Amino acid sequence: MNQFKSEFWAKTTKDGLPGISVLDHCVNVGCVAEQLIAGLTPRVRALLPQGAATLAAVHDVGKITLGFQAKCPQWIQNAVTPAFSPGDAALSVSDHAFVSQVFLQRILGSGSRRRRQR
Repeated sequence: MNQFKSEFWAKTTKDGLPGISVLDHCVNVGCVAEQLIAGLTPRVRALLPQGAATLAAVHDVGKITLGFQAKCPQWIQNAVTPAFSPGDAALSVSDHAFVSQVFLQRILGSGSRRRRQR
């Protein structure tokens, strides 16, 4: 496993160790989404936006933040973990869903449109 894949965890194992990586988790989710979409009737499939499987795949990109990663004490002790102070972890955003949303809105350029619709 390359350093990027092993450096950021998305799911822990039953014993609390870093399990599946963010990259592998996103790939798995994208593959499942593709299969689910393929199983829909053409009429229902037409209702989904183009790239829906990709959007599903990147739903957890916000897990690549110090605040989220530091939730696993074993990750902190990992030799490939970047150096950081307890203060860095305490001040880092740990809400991965929020980070994913902001990231995707900025990448897709939809942040301003969303705010106006409210």
